[in-house]
Formats: sequence, C-alpha cells, structure tokens
Amino acid sequence: MKITEDALKDNLKLNKLTNLYYFYGKEVFLVKTYTDRVREKFAPDSDEFNLVKFAGVPEFDSLEEAIETLPVFADRKLVIISDFDAEKLDADYLEKAITLFSDIPEYCAVIIAITGFEPALRNAKTKKLLACVEQSGTVCEFALLSRPKAADLIMKKASRLGCIISRTNAEHLYDLTLGSLTLIGAEVEKLCAYTETGGEITGQVIDLLTPRLTETSVYELASALTSKNAKTAFRILDDLMAQNVQAVIILASLSGAFVDFYRAKLGKNHRFSPEKIAEDFNYPKNRAWLMKKTLNADIIYIKKCLASLYKADIKLKSTSLNSRTVIEKTMTEILILR
Repeated sequence: MKITEDALKDNLKLNKLTNLYYFYGKEVFLVKTYTDRVREKFAPDSDEFNLVKFAGVPEFDSLEEAIETLPVFADRKLVIISDFDAEKLDADYLEKAITLFSDIPEYCAVIIAITGFEPALRNAKTKKLLACVEQSGTVCEFALLSRPKAADLIMKKASRLGCIISRTNAEHLYDLTLGSLTLIGAEVEKLCAYTETGGEITGQVIDLLTPRLTETSVYELASALTSKNAKTAFRILDDLMAQNVQAVIILASLSGAFVDFYRAKLGKNHRFSPEKIAEDFNYPKNRAWLMKKTLNADIIYIKKCLASLYKADIKLKSTSLNSRTVIEKTMTEILILR
C-alpha cells in the first residue's frame, strides 16, 4: 500500500508494521528519519547482529542470504538497502528480487531507502518494483514541507530547546535554508545555543549566524538590482566571489531568479494566485513562495533583464573576458534599465 507520512507515523505509534518498506522523496531528511524509526522497531542500535546494511545494488546471493537467515538471539532482524536503483537491474535480477521481496520471512523486514537520487517513477523497472512493494508492504513518499508547516516545526523545535521564535522569523529561516530540514535542524540548534534560555531568536540573530546559501544570496542580488540598489547588489556580489562561487553559477542562478520573477508577474497579470502559478510550473513546496515575489516592474522590463543575462552567459562561455567583469557589466546594465 502507498500511504502518507501522517499515516506512517500513526502506524508506527500503533506498531502496525509491515516487513517491506520503500521510502523516497525530495525531503531526504524525512527518508532518513523514518528509516531510523522503523529500524528501532526491528533492530535497535544495541542489536548489531540483526541489522544488515547494503548500499546501492548488492550481489543477489548476499541479499537473499541476509533476508532468509534467521535472527541471532532475537525474534526479528532488519535489512536496509540504501539507494537501490531498479533501473540498474537486469531483467533476471529484477525478477528474482521481486520474488524475494514478495515472500519475506515473518522474522525479517526490509527497508529500501532512496536518498541519493530521484527514482524514475515512470520507468518500467521502477514501476514493477514499486508495484511489488505496494502489494506486499508500504510505500511512502516524503515531499518537501510547505513554508507554513516548516515554520511550525521550527517554532516547536525552538520551544523544546527553551527559546522563542516568531512565525515571521521562522519563515525567514526557512527561506535562508531553502526549506531543507537537515539545514533547518542544525540552524535552530545553533541559534538556540547562542540565545539564552527563555530568550527570543530575532531576525537580527538569524542574519548574524545563519549563512546564506548561494541561491538565497542570488535572489537578494536580483531584488537589489531591480530596486536600483547598486551598493547592496555589489556587496552581495563581493560576498559570493569571496566564497569562491563560480561566475557561471552566479549568472545561472541570477537568470533563474529573473525567470521566477517573470512567471510570478505573468501569473499576477492574469489574476492567478501564487499557489496556482507554482502548481502550473511544477514548483516544489519549498519554492512555491517565490511566486509571491512579484516586482514593481512590468513584463517588458523583466524581459530586458533576461536578454542582458542571456548575452552575458554567451560571453562567459565563448570568450576569454574576465568573468567578474562580465557579471559587473551585466549588473550595471540591469541597474540602468527602465
């Protein structure tokens, strides 16, 4: 069966277990979290004898032996296979694996945890494997959390650690980390350690301690350019260059930001909601908020900015001009555009 995260959480609380799981999705943090939760049910950390781990596609004989041998001084055992890619299997291996997974002994459980790639859900081999797991066990996809839901988690985690954070600042932290729960968890712990117990995590503290990811910085750069704030724009460029971010990456991210601005503006002009625009363009949940970032500029202006960025991309890839010079010239062009 295929179930939601909430249903999986309830099943684990009630000890409604299956002996075959397939976990995947863009929120890798949750894939790992629920893999650990299932592991605790079948083979706690202290039980080294009854936990077998594989990475990638193991030799079939080794996989079969791990599943079919009896547990040692315990009632159950667990086999975890990380990044088991069905598309890499030949037809014979796939058929034997499906037969094996379809009849796992009662004393054993298997988790297939996908964290290193996105499974090819439309391809025949992956479809066949998922159909097997849905029939014999549990499939759960962990999508990226929405901005409000992630903000709730940030506020709860801060509270558990003895600190307070407003929803506005929780969403600000979400934006800086691009919604990655792995980064969010580490940042909240760091911010709470810096803030005295019972104190508040302010926006000033977040800006002081939380590093901006390249993409986040580039969005701030794009906003500064369109606001005609040259001082801020060139300061952000200095910061990115100091971090040794390649010019081609800065330019590509900047172009992506203006494409987002274009889509948001186009949608707003046609009276679509930000949520509808994000859905139509297949934005993941942690990026849907970008469709609310409309500019006080018209479509023609944004098109001119994209044209300047396109010319700069060609120069970077086809000439020996200094890359920083190319970016600075392009930024100046955008700053003076009307």
